[in-house]
Amino acid sequence: MTDESRGESAKKTEVVVGPPAIPDIYVNTTAIYVGAYDVTLRLCQEAPDLVEEGTERRVVAQIRMAHAQAWTAAHITLRLLDNLVKTHGPFLVTGDLLDRLNLSDEYRRLQELADATASD
Repeated sequence: MTDESRGESAKKTEVVVGPPAIPDIYVNTTAIYVGAYDVTLRLCQEAPDLVEEGTERRVVAQIRMAHAQAWTAAHITLRLLDNLVKTHGPFLVTGDLLDRLNLSDEYRRLQELADATASD
């Protein structure tokens, strides 16, 4: 057996070990629960016409994290979204969702950031 043929057979039986594939999922609903010791983030899918309170959601992922991790992730996400708005302008969030989640003031601040950036 030549060195070349041994190398060829080694390639055929070589096992590559690495991290498992990360699933790519789409979610359109998020549920957040804050407890005494941690925060649970549930990423869900539900039909767009069933977004009323109490409708069935399919949980596709659940993430539990410490309060410090949740706080850090939330603030970094807000900073990144602010930068996105400064660069590309505001994104749409429906009025009924803003009202239901009491987020109108925060969204208005985001729009003002985009307006201030556009006028510079």
